[in-house]
Amino acid sequence: MKSTLTIIFCALFALACSKKKDDAPAPAPTPDMTAPAMQPEPAMAPEPAMAPEPAMAPDPAMAPDPATAPAKAIEIPADAAVVETPLWHQTFTLDGKKFVALNSSKYKESKDIKGYGAPLELVVAFDEAGTIALVKVASHKETPEFLERVEKEWLPKLVGLTKDKLILGEGGVDALTEATVSTDAIRKTVDELRRLAFTQLLKLELPGAPTAPAPAPAPAGPAK
Repeated sequence: MKSTLTIIFCALFALACSKKKDDAPAPAPTPDMTAPAMQPEPAMAPEPAMAPEPAMAPDPAMAPDPATAPAKAIEIPADAAVVETPLWHQTFTLDGKKFVALNSSKYKESKDIKGYGAPLELVVAFDEAGTIALVKVASHKETPEFLERVEKEWLPKLVGLTKDKLILGEGGVDALTEATVSTDAIRKTVDELRRLAFTQLLKLELPGAPTAPAPAPAPAGPAK
């Protein structure tokens, strides 16, 4: 009897252990450590092209005044005609306007006017109205850098002078302070060439020339 009970007890204990083992919860799944795949970013839409800013209209106040703007010098064409009488000069036509050009080395009145080191050879052109259209240094013995400044900063003051404007004297063109000797020589040479052009070619009155006095009225005859 005791053996039977032992067998039954052992069987029940084995059955209980088996059931407890079957009832144990299944182990939790190991979490997946693999990083999720990155989704591609949506394509960026291109920004619209920037429209160019409208051009700024010029300020009328900043526009150069034609009345005060410096005159532009002409160039003597290569085919300008050479005339020997009544004195050596060149003649040519540009844009329908006639010009005469004189060279200071051709006349005794101007070829010996000296600058700082030696005489300067000048070419000066006039239109038919007597306005100076060109002043050009053809040859010189001045310092090149020095004369370059004179040509850029000072010679343009002479271009555009009309027949009634003085070159020398009160109201004339001022010499360049740093180059008084040379610019004085240029002023004298241009003034002399203008005198020759006006009196012998263009038949114009020189500026500042004294006005001829009006003829005195004839004396009244005896009363009748």
